[in-house]
Amino acid sequence: MDILAIDFESFYSSEYSLTKMTTQEYVLSPYFQCICVTVVWNKMPLRFTGTHQETKEWLNRFPWDKAIAVAHNAMFDAAILEWVFDIHPKMWHCTMMSSRPICVPFTPRGRSSLAIVADYYNLPAKGTAVVRAFGMRRHDFSTAQMKEYLEYCEHDAWLSDQIFRKHFPQLPKQEHKLIDATIKKFCRPVLELDAEVVQTRLAIVEQEKAEVLAACGLHNRDLLMSNDQFAAALTMFGVVPPTKISPRTGKETYAFAKVDLAFKGLLEHEDSRVQLLVAARLKHKSTIEETRLKRFLDVSHVMDRTGNKFGVPLLYCAAHTHRFGGWDKLNLQNLGRGSALRKSIVAPHRKKIVAGDLSQIEARITAVLAGQLDLIEQFRSGQDVYSVFASKLFGFTVSKANTLERFIGKTCILGLGFGVAHNTLFASLKLDAPDVTLNECIQYVDIYRTSNHKIKELWHKFNGEVLSAMANGTQLDLGFNIHTEFEAIVLPNGMKLRYPDLKQVQNGQYREWVYTYRGQETKIYGAKLVENLVQALARIIIAAAEIRLYDAGWRAAMQVHDELIYVVDDHLVGKFSLVLERVLTQPVPWMPNLPVAAEVAYGETYADAK
Repeated sequence: MDILAIDFESFYSSEYSLTKMTTQEYVLSPYFQCICVTVVWNKMPLRFTGTHQETKEWLNRFPWDKAIAVAHNAMFDAAILEWVFDIHPKMWHCTMMSSRPICVPFTPRGRSSLAIVADYYNLPAKGTAVVRAFGMRRHDFSTAQMKEYLEYCEHDAWLSDQIFRKHFPQLPKQEHKLIDATIKKFCRPVLELDAEVVQTRLAIVEQEKAEVLAACGLHNRDLLMSNDQFAAALTMFGVVPPTKISPRTGKETYAFAKVDLAFKGLLEHEDSRVQLLVAARLKHKSTIEETRLKRFLDVSHVMDRTGNKFGVPLLYCAAHTHRFGGWDKLNLQNLGRGSALRKSIVAPHRKKIVAGDLSQIEARITAVLAGQLDLIEQFRSGQDVYSVFASKLFGFTVSKANTLERFIGKTCILGLGFGVAHNTLFASLKLDAPDVTLNECIQYVDIYRTSNHKIKELWHKFNGEVLSAMANGTQLDLGFNIHTEFEAIVLPNGMKLRYPDLKQVQNGQYREWVYTYRGQETKIYGAKLVENLVQALARIIIAAAEIRLYDAGWRAAMQVHDELIYVVDDHLVGKFSLVLERVLTQPVPWMPNLPVAAEVAYGETYADAK
């Protein structure tokens, strides 16, 4: 297969740039202009500048249909090549994405820019000509300026080609396919957005905020957004502002976050003015929904104008555990159940959205890793594991009819497998089970750890034997094609969970494990290491399912944690739903005793398919 590394340079300004808008808005804007382009064809760099038509004719000379196209931040270059020039390579590779599991654990602040990755490999430094091209359209360049910009463009493409050749042998074949599938979710989109749903919800959010602000007698939201001014307002009503120790600075700071229990407790203060003030702060400080609604609306306007569908931007290996993350100012990995954002993602006419979700996959993997046989059997036999555990907590037979008790059982099963303490469980349950007490949470944790003693033993093993082996560079077999090596755990697919500079340090009377990740010293302990490993294994399982379907000609429209989302013709929905469930529940070759289960649903919208 030919390797075609490509780099586009395009017009940008203070108001028209990727720092101000999504890639979809930028590339499909009437202001878009390609200034120059370089293609490195099997190590040979070729560069060009010209009109749109001239550039398209030049690009069409290359064998894209037989090639793997390579770029750094390939979603950008793929959008230009596919949307602007209507050229569709056989396969895509993004060196920014492939750098994440390979280089990012070691780079300053975990950055993966072309300049940073080039420096990591001791390649010639990335140029700076792009800074001098600010605000310049193609006709504004002198001959000398264009020569400089073409050289800059050529060097970027050459760097991408060099980095690709270093990364290619380090990634399993499946991961190359996964990167390709990730890029195509964006540049070959199949989903649509319902702007009316977004607009309606945005109007409601703005009205709710205005009403809360007015009820507090406040005419300026600056009071709410400033910690000091908000603290003064609380004091004015006779309330001592709650404080906490900042985990980042180690100093006392205001406890005004929505997860701070003392702050949330003020919502039930005897003075209704305090209740309204805190409610207003939560409404105005939590601007994420409003911001995301506006971003979705902006993208929908572009789609209406151009006829393009909704490009799904995802970041490959966004997390330490190789899980995907949100990207391009749209966090599609975190859309609340039943939210307007979910409802706004819709299937085209005569199609449906089909979603398949691995059921309790992390809890199942944890049980198998630990050898917690009774829990494994509960999963294998199809018992309602949440109700079974809730029955232990409450002393009577819990069923799905006991909504609250089962919810508490579910929260414990899904959360306590990674060493969650009673105070964290209390904070988590308090949102949906406000009557639960701290003492009850202490009992829940004790019952979980007693009932699942093998899981507790697994934490201790990882905190001692496993972390020591990683620090010493000893190869310790963990079963399931998993083993340790120096500062890493090698996964069944050959990829690695990396823990650079792993060591023990003294912290008061205790010694604790720390490592340097993305430039920051980070604590690690047995239960946390188990959680990292479990998440990485779950990611391998869902990725393997996606690639099996990818190889069969079914390309996912979106991926969210342990869920795959497809767009399917109406007449194929029933058949494909069965195929999706069958693929998701195939036995895992490296963990054959894992009882895998999945749920599949479909509907007109993404919300309907949950």
